[in-house]
Amino acid sequence: MIDKSGEVIGMVGDAMFESCSVKQNRGWIARQLGIKTDFLIQGTLKGNIFEKDTILNKSISIPFNIENGELKGSLILTIKGDSYPVISILKLQKSKK
Repeated sequence: MIDKSGEVIGMVGDAMFESCSVKQNRGWIARQLGIKTDFLIQGTLKGNIFEKDTILNKSISIPFNIENGELKGSLILTIKGDSYPVISILKLQKSKK
């Protein structure tokens, strides 16, 4: 969930979001040009995303847009400066708190 302060709370598999927050990712020019996403979550996932996951502390980013009232985006794992998409479509929820 994303609370009103922009903090991201929850899990992906058995991994928990830690020190994750959301920020705006593009302005009106990038939106008009169709580049980037509207929002970006950045932080760390602690734990296993899937059963044989060997990386317990993951630097992540989740670029996403809001489409038809749902937050949709991709989870991207960064290891030693290289980025790897892990999950292509995520359904995130905004907190009502």
